[in-house]
Amino acid sequence: MQLLKKMFSIIVEIILLMKNYELAYMSKKIRMFRKKNADTLIVGLSYSLCGIEESLLDSALNLSLPSQDIFYSYLLTKKIIEINKIKKVAIGLSYYSFYFDMSKSIYNKFRIDNVYYPLLKHSHNYKNERSTKKKIFRFAKKMIYNKSYMLFMSLVASDKYFNLRNTREKACGIYEFSKLIYNDFNKLCNEEKLEIGEKRADMHNKLLKYENTRIENEGIFKEFINMLIGKNIEPIIVIFPVTKYYKYTLKDEFKDTFYQYINELNLYNKIKIVDLYNSKGFNDNDFIDSDHLSKAGAIKVTHILSGMQGGLRSAKASQGEWTEFERKTERLPEWTSDGNEVRLKN
Repeated sequence: MQLLKKMFSIIVEIILLMKNYELAYMSKKIRMFRKKNADTLIVGLSYSLCGIEESLLDSALNLSLPSQDIFYSYLLTKKIIEINKIKKVAIGLSYYSFYFDMSKSIYNKFRIDNVYYPLLKHSHNYKNERSTKKKIFRFAKKMIYNKSYMLFMSLVASDKYFNLRNTREKACGIYEFSKLIYNDFNKLCNEEKLEIGEKRADMHNKLLKYENTRIENEGIFKEFINMLIGKNIEPIIVIFPVTKYYKYTLKDEFKDTFYQYINELNLYNKIKIVDLYNSKGFNDNDFIDSDHLSKAGAIKVTHILSGMQGGLRSAKASQGEWTEFERKTERLPEWTSDGNEVRLKN
């Protein structure tokens, strides 16, 4: 038995060393849609990965990944629809999402090579020839694309993205800012937090120049929503809360263009929007950095999503618990409904 455990540990280490932890994890989650018979899918970028606690939801699986853009959220959803009949798709977005194309980001091409291309066979706007990779990786590539190898990985992988090795802070925290390498975000003074928030928001502000990307993403998103509506699947758009240190610098133009486009879609389709960006129900302790939620913050968001009418189904609420969670929790804002949109009162 000890020998088997050691062998298993070595196998997992090999997968991690090949930098295919995310591929193994995603393969596992996709297989779980068949096994678990889940009817709710969550997709999106790191905000929805960090911001929704899957274990608190009933029949829901989270396929979000860091930097997952609209295009790959769309393709993942199409793949899951082929596997299982789903009723709802929660799409984690930011106001800047329409300006972001992962396949054009030099920092995320490794994710296309190692995760999305093996899973979805599409590299979007990433045109580099895969054959230019060094010979030392060719054997590894063949293994990655081999279906039996991917099946093997999906069996040995964990269904939890965060673990002792791949912590929430390491996976989603903005560690490029040196102050967070050796310090907990909430141990920093307000001036240091503001510096981190400004740098982070400035990174996103640079996306405003990519008008062609915005136009392309709006077209993709419209196809995405039309596909869901056409298949009687309810789309729920979720905008996650951020700290005041980040909001202070992020340009208002992102929100203006976002809602201008979303409101145009609302003329033709029924879209539920949960916008927590300006929610007063969160404090610094609910974040691991300027714009990513901690587990405590994710639990709050998950309770909100499961407590709203027509929202995600709570695992415990379905058993008769937590049904009065929002009413009893004064720190969470009240809900207001306006037609097809569901937003928080400021």
